[in-house]
Amino acid sequence: ELVGRVWHKDPAAGAVPGGSADEEPARHRGPTVSQRPHACAHCGKSFGLRSTLARHLQTHSVERPHACPDCPRRFRQRAHLLRHRLAHTGERPFPCPCGQAFGHRSALAAHQRAHSGECPYPCTQCGCHFAQLASLVEHRRRHTGEKPHQCPHCGHRFRHRSALLCHQRSHAGERPFRCGQCGRGYTRSSNLLLHQRVHAPE
Repeated sequence: ELVGRVWHKDPAAGAVPGGSADEEPARHRGPTVSQRPHACAHCGKSFGLRSTLARHLQTHSVERPHACPDCPRRFRQRAHLLRHRLAHTGERPFPCPCGQAFGHRSALAAHQRAHSGECPYPCTQCGCHFAQLASLVEHRRRHTGEKPHQCPHCGHRFRHRSALLCHQRSHAGERPFRCGQCGRGYTRSSNLLLHQRVHAPE
């Protein structure tokens, strides 16, 4: 029988009572190396399924085989592409009880901190607090003046990669965010969402 976290064999079966944890049946142990035969050649991590290893290998690769049909962005994993495409469709499947909705669960979690007042990421230079670590990183660039994202066409630099992508659309004349009701196009998904309020019933 199993007592606490130690497996005790039945004395009637010839075992000594109070056996060690080594006598615990295999079904109560974690997966062994033999149960995870697919190892990553880059970092040594092992996986039980070849498909899981293939998905893991994409984290080591610089290739981004999954292209968005609506904009120039590419992704390593199909799941990331599907999540990105919510920005084009305007779909926001994660609602907050206050009425706002979000495309990603993490964005909803960050928004809910606004209701609770929780801002766990402080700026050490000015004392501002942020609900998301990414917001703090972007905020720090205001103090340092850092603009790491440069346009290859005109040399203009930006603090945020998203701002660079929007700027590059002005060179290409792209307006990938289109309204499904009237066909108007926009360079930013936020502008499309603002426009869609025109069609929404009051």
